[in-house]
Formats: sequence, C-alpha cells, structure tokens
Amino acid sequence: MKIFRLLILVILVAGFTSCHHEANSDPAASHNILDDFKGKQFSGLLGDKFIWVDAVDFRDDTLTGNYIIQHKGAIVTRMPFSIYLKADSRVFLSSPDHKGEVDVKSLSVGEGVELVIVKKRKILWIIPAGKKEVTLKLNPYRMVKTPVLEGRYEKDLFPEMRIQKDVVYGEADGYWTSFYGGEMSYWEILSKGTREAMRTRDLPLLMDVYLPEGDTLKSRPLLVLIHGGGFYVGDKGEPTYIALAHNFVRKGYVVASINYRMGFRISSKEVERAGYRAVQDARAALRFLSSHSDEYGIDPECVYLAGSSAGAITALNVAFMDEDERPEAVSGGIFKDDLGPLDSAGNSLIADYKVKAVINMWGAVDNTGIIDDDEQIALMHFHGDSDRIVPYGCGVPFENVGGRWNKWLMPEMCGSAGIHDVVTGKSWNSELITFENMGHMPHLNPDKSFNENFDTIMDRSGSFFYQNTAGEEVRIIGDLRCRARQDRCNYSLSENNFNVKNWSVTGGIIASYYGDSVDVLWFRDENIHEVHCQLMNQYGAVVNIEAEVKVP
Repeated sequence: MKIFRLLILVILVAGFTSCHHEANSDPAASHNILDDFKGKQFSGLLGDKFIWVDAVDFRDDTLTGNYIIQHKGAIVTRMPFSIYLKADSRVFLSSPDHKGEVDVKSLSVGEGVELVIVKKRKILWIIPAGKKEVTLKLNPYRMVKTPVLEGRYEKDLFPEMRIQKDVVYGEADGYWTSFYGGEMSYWEILSKGTREAMRTRDLPLLMDVYLPEGDTLKSRPLLVLIHGGGFYVGDKGEPTYIALAHNFVRKGYVVASINYRMGFRISSKEVERAGYRAVQDARAALRFLSSHSDEYGIDPECVYLAGSSAGAITALNVAFMDEDERPEAVSGGIFKDDLGPLDSAGNSLIADYKVKAVINMWGAVDNTGIIDDDEQIALMHFHGDSDRIVPYGCGVPFENVGGRWNKWLMPEMCGSAGIHDVVTGKSWNSELITFENMGHMPHLNPDKSFNENFDTIMDRSGSFFYQNTAGEEVRIIGDLRCRARQDRCNYSLSENNFNVKNWSVTGGIIASYYGDSVDVLWFRDENIHEVHCQLMNQYGAVVNIEAEVKVP
C-alpha cells in the first residue's frame, strides 16, 4: 500500500469542496478542486491501515503535501507527494514509491469519501501479476477544540461592570455601620463615637455588589471585601476597597464589598464584642449571597475573603471561628446582652457556602488555637514589620496609643507572621509578604494616595486567587517515553475535574480522541515531540499544560 493511494485524496476533494465532478470537467474547474484541497487534512483507512494526509500547497496546477500510513508501531514517517489532475480527469501522482497515472475504479461521496483504486501487482517488483483493488475511506481530519476565554481571572477581560449599590443583606441591632474618620484624630473619633454609642438601634446591613458586564458564566468565584478601621471607622466605599473591587471584577470575579456594625463603649472587652458583631454580619452577608447565587452567577462553594486590619481580623475569624471558640466577652452578663451564636444575627437565611482562601492585609487573630487542622484553606498575608497598631508577630494591638489603654481594651493578638508560622507548620498553602520597615496601612502614602506596595498587593493577590480558582496542579501522564513497537502512545491527565480538554501535539498527530485521553502517532523526522492540553474548569479558568515525549 504505497503512496499512490494518496492520489485518491484529490478526487476526494471534489466531494468535500463542492460535489463529484464528471470526467470531462473543464481544466479551470479541476484546478479549483485541487486549490480547495490546499491546507486541509484528512484521516481514515487505506484497507485496514490508518492513513493521514496533509495537503500543504497548490501551485502550478499541482497539489503537494505529506502523508503517513501506519504499518507497525507508533513512530511513523511522513512521505511527500504531488498530484496533478489533467483536464480529462486523469490523475498523476508522484511520491517516493510511485510515479505515474493512478487508476481510480469508483468514487462515492457522502459524509466522507470512499473510493476504490486499482493497484498493479508485481512479483519481485518487476514481473506483472495482475491487479488488486484497495479501498480508501477518508474524512476531514479535525481537532476536537472547544472555544474558551483565555485569561479569565488573570487579565482585565471585562472593562465594564454593573454595580448594585446598597443592597440590603440584613438588619441588626447596633451603633453604626459607616463612619468616615477623615482627618480626625483618634481622640476626636472616640469622642464622637462615645456619643453615638450611648444607645443601640436597628441598622440595615448594606453591601455593594460588582458584576462583570457582558459575562454570561453562571458559576463564578465570589470575593467578599471587608473594610478595616478598628471596628470603629470605615466604609465599603473607601478608595482601597473600590480599587480592589474594580481590579477583581474586571478579571471576571463577582465582588461584594460589605458594611457591618461598628462601635463600642470604652470599657474592657468591648472591642472583642464589636469584632464578634462584625463576624456575625459577615456571615450574614455570605448567607445572603449564597441564597442569591443564581441571581449573581456565583458558586457558594468557591468563596474568597479579603480584608484589611479589622476587616482582615473579621475575615480570619469567619474562616476559623467555631461556636465553641467564641470569646467569653460575647456571652453577656449583668450589663451586657449575650450576642448569641455566630449565625443568630443579621438575617434568618439558611444557606451553605465554603471559604476557600483569605487575603489577610495587616490583620490578626486573638488565638491561633482556633485554626483547626480540619479547616484548611489557602492564605496570603501582607503586613508591615513595623506595624504598631496590629502586631506583625504576636503582641498587644494599638501600641501607638500610649499608656496601658490598649492592654485594658484588647487582648494580645497574633498577626500575619504568627499566623503564617502556625499554618505552615500544618503544611498549608500560606504566603507571607512582608513590607520591611513599614507600619500599618503600608499601601498608602502620607497623603492617602496608593504607593508601590499597593501594586504588589494587587499583583500577588491576583495570582493567588487565580491559582486557587484554576485548581490543583494537573499533569499529562502516559507514554512519555514512546517505544517504537507500541501500536499507539496514549496520554491522559493526572486530574480530570475539567469541563473542557483541548488536546494538541507538536511533532505528531492525534490518531484517536477519547476526551479524557488521546492516542498519538509520532513523526520520526521531528526533533521536538510534545503533548499539549488546554483545560477549562467549571469556573471558566483556563490552564495550558504540556509534556515532552522521548521518541527513539
């Protein structure tokens, strides 16, 4: 079965590009058939052998290209051919093992092409011994490829966004949920807050929801931003959180920036109670968003949290605090109400969600003992090592206040470095980015403008969330050292939790496609042999992987 079967392909072109041409077509029409064949590939069977044809070019009334026929083994040799179709429909073929006219007995055109060619038999290559009919069945060779949106969660693919302002996610008893401190000093803020904290009132709990405009995906990660401010000042609309929201929504995330109850009376353990109320409200926001997952196009099983200072403390406690780990200060007493279980405030919704990762910006926890072994999540920490408001390691917050007020108001806490040490000891995924010689809010200049540290936060957190969205590392496995005697070399994935798998190869062809795996024939005359796979998971995150194959 030599190359002359290739010439059949030319006739086959008539079936793929237009319809079957009769024997006396004019030369121009015949030439157009060959021209249409240019740049196309076909695969099928020649008798019982796999055949693949690549029609490379058409010029001077001649079609040229390469073909392979698999006789034995997964290592194959490409052979060149040229075909010339005369005006009287006679076909002439030139290849390393056949030169001259080819006799085509029949041609059938339907979904594919089937034709019968006649091969002259010879004994010892020179003595005529009759004729043999060979059937060739060919179909267009197509790579299975599903369109994907590359760069989702990595690049700014959605420059436009829809913002739903002041969405009410609940209601709770408290002092206030928004406080712009501006240029006020600590004592001015406390003085104003003290007057406001004389009594509680029913407060609406509000969030802003940012949605990527034009994105039709209905299963996206949710990022919840929690502002800082010592549980006393702050608002979801501050520049830091707007900038973070815009950055991530442009990449395809759904972002919610929340307000929560703030304020406390100047007495021992009141700050702890304020922090606990923030945790209750953040959990209420997550229940609300989870119960509206279809409306917002989010997956409640893929929730990310990001907060700074008090917001980071809240995020960490949402991730790790259990009912039996609530601070004693929230249990109430003669002059204090019991604040109740974690999910007892804000709203009465019942909805499940899963926090997968937290960005902790200069935050802390009261007790690293709340970080249980079965609560593993991914963590990234940003912190200045000269922070005197929230300790970088472990210590008492607000060292900058002076006196012993801070030790009376708040317990010792462990900041980013302390948390990082604990979770890396558990072999968790945790990254600590330290801003050397920087204090609290290291991303701001004295005039409150963003500095280069904020660029670092944007870049590193973007990569961190993308890696968690893309999922576990996946590898191509299989015959990475392909033996010549193998019938096919097969390749699959170490993990198969992907909606799309687009396979391709360098230095060979995919002979069979099974979805989760492929069979490959490798070209003997190539120096590079690689298997590639483009993967897309349920969130639309695209990953491109490859593996080098050793071919003898």
